[in-house]
Amino acid sequence: MAADDQADPDVLPATPAEVSDVSAMHAATGAAWDEAAERYEGWLDEAIELIREGGSNLFPEEAELLGDLHGRCRRAIHLQCAGGRDTLSLWRLGAAEVVGLDISPRMIELAGRLSAATGAPARWFVADVLDAPAELDGTADLVYTGRGSLLWLQDLGAWAAVVARLVVPGGRLVLFEGHPFEWLVDGDETGHWQLTDYDYFARPEASAAGRPASSTTSRSPTPSSTGSFPGRGPWAKSSRPWPAPACGSSA
Repeated sequence: MAADDQADPDVLPATPAEVSDVSAMHAATGAAWDEAAERYEGWLDEAIELIREGGSNLFPEEAELLGDLHGRCRRAIHLQCAGGRDTLSLWRLGAAEVVGLDISPRMIELAGRLSAATGAPARWFVADVLDAPAELDGTADLVYTGRGSLLWLQDLGAWAAVVARLVVPGGRLVLFEGHPFEWLVDGDETGHWQLTDYDYFARPEASAAGRPASSTTSRSPTPSSTGSFPGRGPWAKSSRPWPAPACGSSA
């Protein structure tokens, strides 16, 4: 049976009024992540040990995109940073300072505990990503956003404008995007969506189930660049697809 024929009576679609109110939609997402923070707290000791030992929570493909940050990244800003493991992984790659921003106060509280326990040079902000503090404008050699972030946003144009004001001239945006939700549905022979047998909640962390399908890194203005960001003109861009593993495989 096609997925669109199996509507869950307990799940209500957003109303037009809700869709038009971006701040309200993002606030609802923040409330949901506050609830999810309890699960993340259960992994805090593991995260502390990982960072203390010089480890990283990033996929090898992400590390390849980011490269060695020693001596060339004074500040990395991680948008939608959740509990801070990926943020501090940027520090372990060589960023002199990291900044994490998330809409969930409980997630930021966890991130603060993580950096305090590991001695990482980190600052944390509770804010909607579209309302990133003005004090951060023009300070990021690197703006990073990781897997499973963009799907929560209701206005990608406004998000792009935030990235453009945060990054320094010649700085970079590194985007590595994908989400295990992709494996919950598949197309049938008629082109309709259908549910797969992938169990989203089978693992302690859904995002550990495999690598996202694609990644993109962009560098800001160069004479030969293509594409554009609001207020910054053309950007040089490179994009690479990464093959996603079969449903249920593990990283």
